[in-house]
Amino acid sequence: MKSNRIAIHILFIFAAWACVACGKTQASPQTKDDVKYEVGIYEIVPFSEANFPAFPQYDDYQKAKEIEEVLPYRDFYVYSDTAVVNTIIALNNIEEMGYKHVWLPKKIGNANACELVIYKSLPLLSEKVNIKEIEEIPNDKDVLQLFFTLSDKERFATITKANINKKLAMSVNGEIVYVPTVMNEITSGNCMIIIPKSTIDR
Repeated sequence: MKSNRIAIHILFIFAAWACVACGKTQASPQTKDDVKYEVGIYEIVPFSEANFPAFPQYDDYQKAKEIEEVLPYRDFYVYSDTAVVNTIIALNNIEEMGYKHVWLPKKIGNANACELVIYKSLPLLSEKVNIKEIEEIPNDKDVLQLFFTLSDKERFATITKANINKKLAMSVNGEIVYVPTVMNEITSGNCMIIIPKSTIDR
């Protein structure tokens, strides 16, 4: 799979700190004023707008039919399907339309799957943020909670208000890591991210 396929699962949650604090059982926070990450927010492209042809550059009907069966018009695929979907995306050269794509690993029940995310290349917002606090989660020693505040609070509020009940693609240090659904407008700029410890060591 291409390098933009993420091999780790990172959960990005839009939340005000006050809401996050309610009922949490995490360990005492550590202040990490010198820790910084580049955070980006991107618009998701619905598959209908991506407009992939049903038969991309194939004259052979049977071959086209086989490809059509795994067209990227759905969110989730088994790992073995991703190579064919990547071929379709490459043939349609979505980057010329200003789009990119990424695969995110997902767990659906007991099955492993890959989520296809197509997003616009230019971010709606990009900032290098100071990590205010880092907390361990007692029941999951492999992940950490990182807390930060976006400086462009007005822009963040505008983005979240315009995308209530919609998904946005989130990046950390240039990698799309999660596609949360925005539940409400966030005016404080406060965010929390749950990220594997291994990511900090990279």
